[in-house]
Amino acid sequence: MQFGLKTISDLLNLIEDNIHLGNEKSFTLNISLFRKKFDFLLKENDLLIQAVQKFLVQEGNAIEGYRMIEHIVNASSLEELHLKIYNEYILIDIRKKLKRYESLIKEVASQQDKKINFKISGDEVLVEYNKYSEFVNSLIHVFRNMVDHGIESQEERKDAKKSREALIEVNFENNTDHFLIIFKDDGRGMDLEKIRSVALKRKLKTKEEIDLLSETEIYNLIFAHGFSTRDSIDDISGRGVGMEAVLTEVINIGGTISASSKPNKETKFTVKLPL
Repeated sequence: MQFGLKTISDLLNLIEDNIHLGNEKSFTLNISLFRKKFDFLLKENDLLIQAVQKFLVQEGNAIEGYRMIEHIVNASSLEELHLKIYNEYILIDIRKKLKRYESLIKEVASQQDKKINFKISGDEVLVEYNKYSEFVNSLIHVFRNMVDHGIESQEERKDAKKSREALIEVNFENNTDHFLIIFKDDGRGMDLEKIRSVALKRKLKTKEEIDLLSETEIYNLIFAHGFSTRDSIDDISGRGVGMEAVLTEVINIGGTISASSKPNKETKFTVKLPL
């Protein structure tokens, strides 16, 4: 292994074993050795480590080396060290991970003569982010659908006696064993009749089946495999494009998602996820 990482890796394995076994004496000895080896590694590979570390820390995926040493030195016990690392580096407020979409929303909006205010509100929700990362990545489809189809142009909003600036809001509600994420825009809403028509055209349901569906169930057809209101490949997207991917990721982590809408007022997606 390059950069002298083999010794570091072996020491980390030993330290992990010490933690699991509660062997404090060996833990202290191996930590001391780790510090010496780690300091040497930092000096020998300084430029490379700075470049990689900068990227990882910006993404929230790594602990800076000097901070790790700081925590080890200051911890009075293995339990305190474990709790410190878990609370500060493993648990992440998932709200922060959605901020990345603000620039995308504004960029797409500007291309379509739309002005949008993006707002994240509600409770802090601390999670082990690796479990939810694919779901967060899939949310690009929710926001693109809102921008492309939910939000009207500034002139359309003016004619509808709405503020020229639209609002896309994400609200978090933290509960005992689950949390809710409510995505809402104040645009034109979803066309119930068009959803029915598309479902029939794409043979997702028969007319008899659709006639038996409630309004909520019809809106939720946008998550069905193959659903899209896109008429040509030249369209930016169609209402429903990619929403199946969102549903898949929600199901993968044991959650649910549902859609609702009010004509000319709003579209809302409510996601319930386990903690």
